Amino acid sequence: MLRRTVLLASALGAFAARPALASDARLRVVASFSILADLASLAAGEHADVLALAGPDVDPHAFSPSPADARRCAEADVLVMNGHGFDPWMEKLARSGGRKARLVLATQGVATIRARAAHSHGHSHGHSHGHGAVDPHAWQDASRAAQMVRAIGRGLGEARPAASPAIAAQAARAADELLALDSWISGLFAPIPKEKRRIFTSHDAFAYFGARYGVEFRAPK
Repeated sequence: MLRRTVLLASALGAFAARPALASDARLRVVASFSILADLASLAAGEHADVLALAGPDVDPHAFSPSPADARRCAEADVLVMNGHGFDPWMEKLARSGGRKARLVLATQGVATIRARAAHSHGHSHGHSHGHGAVDPHAWQDASRAAQMVRAIGRGLGEARPAASPAIAAQAARAADELLALDSWISGLFAPIPKEKRRIFTSHDAFAYFGARYGVEFRAPK
């Protein structure tokens, strides 16, 4: 899918060849959904084992955690959530686990845009952000995804101070890969006249991509 290809096509190779640490030295990280798990893996490199609760074929908006998911969160060192109304169930899991794990907000410090009215009044997924609320899909902009990787890296470093410098370096490398990807995407769209940059989609979730790269997305109301 576009969202995974855009973010990860080149970035995953940044640390693939590096040796892993012993399993007992790795952070146990649980992310609310698959894209955040990908970003957390980029930020952590060999310093963490990352699990997604809502996998790539699961709609995070309608996800209902199971008791097994609650146990996974209770056993984790770090929980990663998106915020802005996208995955509120993750915060509930963190509270139910007694906050043993550090809760990291991936969008911390990332500039946001407002949700369009058609999207904010709820749709078939049942997630509603309220009129004028923040659009939560910031990762669709690769430059913002780079900021999210850095935010996750900071949270991981706080959870494992001894490895903080190494995690910060890894997150910086991954962020640089995403910034290079951002430039590559911009270059792909540059020759296309703006009036022809129109895409019709079933889900109004690409506002960040559209704003960053000058593409107009339209979805059924």
